[in-house]
Amino acid sequence: MGIISHTLDHAAQAVARLARQFRTKARIAALVEAFATEVQLFEDAVYELFPHVTFGVDNAEGVQLDLLGAIVGQVRGSSVNDAEYRTRIKARVRARLSSGAVEEVLAVFVALVGATAVIVATDAPPAGFDLEIQEVAVSAVNAPLFAGFLHDAKAAAVYGVFQWFEGTEATSFVFPRCAFLHGSLAGGETLVAGDDLDALGFPAAGRLLIDGGTAVAETWDYQSRTASEMTGSVAVVNAHGTRAVLELTAVQTGPATWVDERGEGAGDDDDVDAGGELAGALGA
Repeated sequence: MGIISHTLDHAAQAVARLARQFRTKARIAALVEAFATEVQLFEDAVYELFPHVTFGVDNAEGVQLDLLGAIVGQVRGSSVNDAEYRTRIKARVRARLSSGAVEEVLAVFVALVGATAVIVATDAPPAGFDLEIQEVAVSAVNAPLFAGFLHDAKAAAVYGVFQWFEGTEATSFVFPRCAFLHGSLAGGETLVAGDDLDALGFPAAGRLLIDGGTAVAETWDYQSRTASEMTGSVAVVNAHGTRAVLELTAVQTGPATWVDERGEGAGDDDDVDAGGELAGALGA
C-alpha cells in the first residue's frame, strides 16, 4: 500500500475535465465547481484523520488529542499538558493490549516514564509481583495513576504492588575510596602507610576509618600525604595488622570544614541524593 496523497485542487480539475462544449458555459462550470468544492472539503477533513498528518498521537493538540484519549479510555485530568497527555495515551494503549506478561507490563511503564528509568519487577509468590520504579522521581499525585496502569496491564488473577520514590534513587551501591594498610601499624604512631594513594584519588587531607567493623576500628585524621604515606597530628590509638582497610569517610576542605565521603547504597534512607527513601507502595 502506497502513501496516500492529498489532492488540493478538486474544483480546478473538475472544471478542466468538462467536455469541450461545456467549458464555455459559465453556469455549468459553476455547478461542477460547487460540487467539487464539497468534495475538497470532505477530503481535507478525512486526510487530517491519518496519523502522519494532524490527528496522530504525536502531533494532535488540544481537542483533537482529547478525542484520541477518549477513544482509548484515557481521561486527560486537570492541569495535564499535551506532551504529558500523549505519554499517557500511549501507555493506555499498551495497557489495553497487555496480556499480563512481564515484558508487556514493563513496556507500559517505559511508555510512562521513559527508557532511562530502571523498572524492576520482583516475584511475590504464589501469584503476585512488586513493580518498582528507580532512577525517576514519581510524585505523590502521579503514584495512584501509575498504580491504575499497573492494575489494567497485569493479569486479572495476579496481585501487583507498585513502589515508587519521590526522589531519584541510586541503582547501585556507591563505594567509598579505600586503600590497604602497607605493613602493620602500632598504636601511638602519627604516620600511616597506604598503597598507591595518588591512583586511588585520596585528597590532601582527610578522615579515615581504619579496620572498620572490627574490635580495633577507629577514626583518624591526616593533614598531609605523599603517594604512599599519610601524616596526622594525633596518634593512632590501636594497633592494626597488615592489609587493614583504610576507608576515606570525609575530606577536609578548610581548617574546620569537612565534606562527607561515605559510600551510600541504593535506597539509603539517610541520604536522599545518593540513595533515596522509598516513598510508598500501592496495591494494584
